[in-house]
Amino acid sequence: MGDAQYHWPNADCYCPMHLRQQISTLRREKADAEKSIRELVKTFNATSERYGFPERLPAGLPTPPPDASEIGALAYEITDRGFTVRTYYTDGPDAHVEITRDGRPFKTFDYPSYRIWNIAAHFAGMIDAWYADAIRDPANG
Repeated sequence: MGDAQYHWPNADCYCPMHLRQQISTLRREKADAEKSIRELVKTFNATSERYGFPERLPAGLPTPPPDASEIGALAYEITDRGFTVRTYYTDGPDAHVEITRDGRPFKTFDYPSYRIWNIAAHFAGMIDAWYADAIRDPANG
């Protein structure tokens, strides 16, 4: 038998061989999931456009929530029609949101962290509403 190591497959095995297999499997699953998300977003946006709905989803993939070392880190940044939204994680329950228009501050506020992806999903609609308000009241534009 010599110095050979035997690996018994179980969930608690942390040998390099089994860890490599798990990593490989997770990478494959992640790639498949990312491809599916991109295809669904593309279909959603095409369908919305075809039926005249204003809502569009950003083409990128969402970033995962931060761990403690990422406090203050950028959660996402989206630019659309001169508006840019940047959302940052904080150490509290709210995230910090900054919206600029043509590089100038437009809105700054804190928003519940678990809901920041709603801003990303509806950002195009928010811009549409701001433009509609500016048309009704040019002083706000």
